[in-house]
Amino acid sequence: MDASQDMRIPYKPKAWLMLAGVVFFGACLAVFVAQLLGGGLGTLDLIVFGLLAVASVVFVVIGLVAFFSALTSKIETVVTKDSISAPKSGIARKSVTVQFRDQIGLDVTAVGRQKFLDLSHPGGTLNIAAQSLPKGVSPEDLFHAVHERRKRLMGQG
Repeated sequence: MDASQDMRIPYKPKAWLMLAGVVFFGACLAVFVAQLLGGGLGTLDLIVFGLLAVASVVFVVIGLVAFFSALTSKIETVVTKDSISAPKSGIARKSVTVQFRDQIGLDVTAVGRQKFLDLSHPGGTLNIAAQSLPKGVSPEDLFHAVHERRKRLMGQG
């Protein structure tokens, strides 16, 4: 990757994954509602199944928002010679820009099998998930691009 050119990388959740979540929690909702409508439940059972049904509705709504965001999003991660801009989260519409001179830390972390680029700055931490990057671009690729540009900016490269 040429450090003198801006990198523009589409950043959005995987639509199929969001749809799978909607289907899963929709099925859970159907089971919980069937239990509630079936009758013969005690008070505690009604409360538990009712809360599980409400939680399933919330997850279905979040999944639908994320699914449509994945289909329509035009958000990008942009790495320039002196900054990186990326969405605060996979479904956020607003990007956060971090100047390399303000960068405190840079690391690639793994949670289970999911990898993230973590960029610490005075306003918090920018986390870029591998699952929201296109095929062929990894958090490690972004790490190297940011690291090289920061070294050059700070006169170390």
